[in-house]
Amino acid sequence: MKKIEKIYFILTYMFFIYPPFIFGLVLIYQKNENIEEHVTSLIVNIILIAVIAIVCGSLIAAKKLHIPNNLEIRYLLFGFAGNIVMYFYTFQNGMNIDNIVTIYLVLLIILGVDYLLISKKFRAKELWILLTLFIIVDYVHLLITGCGYEGSWDCNINHTYDWLATSMYSVILIAIVGYYAYRAYSYKLFDLFKILNIIFVIILSIIFQNEYYMEGDFMLTVSILLPFFLIVDFIVAIVNKTYTHKMLLFYIRLLTVLLIFSVVGMNYFFLGNVDVNILTIMVVATYSSLAINILKPILKIDVKEDKPLQALKQVFNNLHYTECTEAHKEMIKAQYSTMHYDHMILDNEAYSLVAIADDKIVGFISTYIKHFSPPLEGVSEGYINILEVHEEFRKQGIASNLIEKTENHFKKTIVSQIRGWSSDDKPEAINLWNKLKYSLSPTTIWIKDKKVSVTGYHFIKKLK
Repeated sequence: MKKIEKIYFILTYMFFIYPPFIFGLVLIYQKNENIEEHVTSLIVNIILIAVIAIVCGSLIAAKKLHIPNNLEIRYLLFGFAGNIVMYFYTFQNGMNIDNIVTIYLVLLIILGVDYLLISKKFRAKELWILLTLFIIVDYVHLLITGCGYEGSWDCNINHTYDWLATSMYSVILIAIVGYYAYRAYSYKLFDLFKILNIIFVIILSIIFQNEYYMEGDFMLTVSILLPFFLIVDFIVAIVNKTYTHKMLLFYIRLLTVLLIFSVVGMNYFFLGNVDVNILTIMVVATYSSLAINILKPILKIDVKEDKPLQALKQVFNNLHYTECTEAHKEMIKAQYSTMHYDHMILDNEAYSLVAIADDKIVGFISTYIKHFSPPLEGVSEGYINILEVHEEFRKQGIASNLIEKTENHFKKTIVSQIRGWSSDDKPEAINLWNKLKYSLSPTTIWIKDKKVSVTGYHFIKKLK
């Protein structure tokens, strides 16, 4: 029976997108104007989730789908929480809560739920810092002006505390630009083209603050040179094979700074105008930082603040063992290699385990049953196809625990022994099998695909 292992993770992220798409369909098909769109959408949303639950339950009952494990349940709860948050965000205007349910609050809630259910740590620290600052400023602004940023266009703003609003806008501007400049500097990607583009961004940022200079030929020239040298930089880096994805993050941050100064210029902030629209810079920074934090894991960009496997040493007490699923295999493929992925077997005659700490796989083992040929028909063994522990977590008993749990599983089956093979260039593995009372036999094997002989040891232990 082939299990649909990834379905729960797919559903998790689909929960997030239901509200806006349901809203679109409701706008098309709802004819009764006496019912608010958000009410109809809520009913449809609940029905859709109920239908999904019934279908999954039926598939589980028919043994076409596995019962979600602990990790999958937590992901589903994460998706359900995201569904609720996105519902309120989608209908913030219709429910007149647009000054309360802001993008900052939505993302903070999602990050908080991720911390509680999934990661158990503060991932995307940049968003945690910026969003906390932004939501404070947003609510303080609502308190002192009587108007929220979202609805300020049709609100009589209280100008009594313009000096305080201006001070807040200044702090936010300094914080965003300062942080983005620091992060761009931390990438250490400074060559001729990047320095030229930094200079162009500074010049344009200054020009944007005065309409008089914006009409000049010099501004137009700089505006053309900026994208030209940016594209040339990418071309040169790709041709010279010096391109890294950090370059992409560098330019996202650099151009975000330029966009922020263009917003500041449009609102005449440096000319003394107090305009609530200056808070647009918080929205710009939010989406830019969100994009960066989404791109980093997708592009596998190694940045200083993200060393998840090494950080797991701090939370080693979260270690637990569970049977491997297709979802775990995908994690192994991402964290280790395709070779490790291919060696994890999940069929009915296999037993594969993963060791997980803070939802990162730090070790795994996969064993399958081999049936003997005549005259030993009816006799079988468990063959260890792969055993791996991340180098940061070795010599802490993980491999021994994986082997012990595998032995205990096969003692309950028809398997009479466990066997495997390891090359002799892995002395730590050979010593481990010897320590666990496995019999060792020096053996040379022929690897057909590579057409090479490899020396090593067979290791074997009788279970019955």
